[in-house]
Amino acid sequence: MRPFGHSRADFAWSLDLLVDDLFAVADAAGLKRFHLVGESIGGTVALAAALARPERIATLTVSNAPISAPRSNGVEIWKRQLEGDGVKAWSDTMLTDRFHDDALLPERRAWFANQQEQWPRDSILNACGWLIGTDLHAAAEGHKVSGPAAASRQQPVHPVPVHWLSCIACCPDRNSM
Repeated sequence: MRPFGHSRADFAWSLDLLVDDLFAVADAAGLKRFHLVGESIGGTVALAAALARPERIATLTVSNAPISAPRSNGVEIWKRQLEGDGVKAWSDTMLTDRFHDDALLPERRAWFANQQEQWPRDSILNACGWLIGTDLHAAAEGHKVSGPAAASRQQPVHPVPVHWLSCIACCPDRNSM
């Protein structure tokens, strides 16, 4: 996902751009239809991608993904934490929000923490910035789900509710698996 790894950081963040990026990667890999998994903001992108082009998605799995973020409360908290205490403090909080204490072996939790602590501060804030005001409820109306969802204990935005997922679908041909 932009701007991690060797990708550029100077671009205008938007959900549509990230959805287009996702399909560009799939196209480059020669994937006409594929299984899609997304976590956190990546789950929001995955859900938006499945809603935009359901014929491309074989199954969809999301974890800790907000379907809407009408307010900036969580982003403001993250911003204060990043500015005051730095990326490591933000990462420590996010690990607690993302994973139950016994969800990961210590070495896997350390690996994840190390990866997350390397994220550029501005990228974290920009990624959260486009999320404010996102609401996929209307786009998802009338669709059914073909994959599982999981929610963490504390998301400062609105996670995809499990009861919502059981009623909404975005993948047209679930029986072709």
